[in-house]
Order: sequence, then structure tokens, then C-alpha cells
Amino acid sequence: MQLVVIGSVSEFGIKEQGGRIPQIGKWKWGRGVGGKLVTGTCALSARLVDTTTAEILAIGEAKSSHKFGKGEFAGASLGTNWDSGMASKVLAKAVEKLAQDIAGGAANIDPSTMRGGLVGKIAKVSGDKIYVNLGSASGIKVGDRFTVTALGEVIIDPDTGENLGGIESEIGEIEIIQVAGAKLSVARPVSGSGFAVGNKISMK
Repeated sequence: MQLVVIGSVSEFGIKEQGGRIPQIGKWKWGRGVGGKLVTGTCALSARLVDTTTAEILAIGEAKSSHKFGKGEFAGASLGTNWDSGMASKVLAKAVEKLAQDIAGGAANIDPSTMRGGLVGKIAKVSGDKIYVNLGSASGIKVGDRFTVTALGEVIIDPDTGENLGGIESEIGEIEIIQVAGAKLSVARPVSGSGFAVGNKISMK
């Protein structure tokens, strides 16, 4: 399973409130005392989607706001004008809340739905019992079947001595008969032979 988060900003606004008291004297008209309160608000939404099935696994929504003040005295500006840094502050709380919602939804996903493409290895072979390094943490269930492949002769580059790997070949199939732990299951041979420690297993 491959997951992707798709999100959007459904609302973003800026509201200004304030006023100015002009002074007459050594300051020019309109350059008196004033203040302004800027409130930024936003709303975000996101979905956690399984890219294989297009199934929506979790949904999150969040709103947040942040206030900024600005003053003016005799023409001098006290504060800052609206900029991208302020926008980030408005979004920050909503993003954090949204991330928590999505993470919470992901935590409730049944591990068995995330098994597609599972790959593990044979950890031990004892008679007709084959122990593999996948278990309940991977959503393994009794009856699951795996293709077993063995790595052939390793090929070494004659010029550099680099390990080029080897050719994998399918040697059989196994079936899970017991889930023994978070990272351990017991399987039986279904077809093939010659199973050995280190053989790769891939869920069918």
C-alpha cells in the first residue's frame, strides 16, 4: 500500500480593525496617534488516500487564527506590515491540528490492509516448518501465501571487484500456519523444496 496526503486551503482571510486620532501642533494633520489590529484566519482540509485503490482512509479539517497589532505615533509606524511570515503563523496551528488528525486516522488503519507487496525472509528451517521474519505487525494472517526465491551465484565485476548481485529464481511457495509474534510466523511448504535461511519471500 502507498499512501498520499491531499490537502487544500479552503479559507484564508485578513480582517483589519483600528483607527487614528489626528493631532494638531508640531505634527501635521493625519500623522497623529493610531492603531490597527489585523486578524488572519484560515481553514484547511486534508485526506489520506490509498493510491492503489483510491480509498480515503482518513479525513482531517482544522481552523486557526492569529492576531497582529500595529501602532502609529506622529507618523512613526510601530509594528510590521502584513507579510508571508505572518501568513505562516496563521497557518501553523491549523497545520499542526490537521497533522494530528491524519496521524490519528492512519493509526487506526487495520494492518491487514497494508500488506500488499510484503517482502520478508526465511529466518529458520526446521523439518517441515519454515520460520519467517514477518508477523502480526505486518498484518500477516494464517493462510497467507508467499513465493520463495533464492539468490543465485553472486557475480563480481572483473575490473572493479564490485558485487553486481545475482539472479533470483523462484524455488517454491509457502503458506502461513501460525502467527507467532509481531515479527515471527510459521509456514509450511506448499510447493518446491530447498528452502534455506535468507531466502526471500514475497506475498502472492
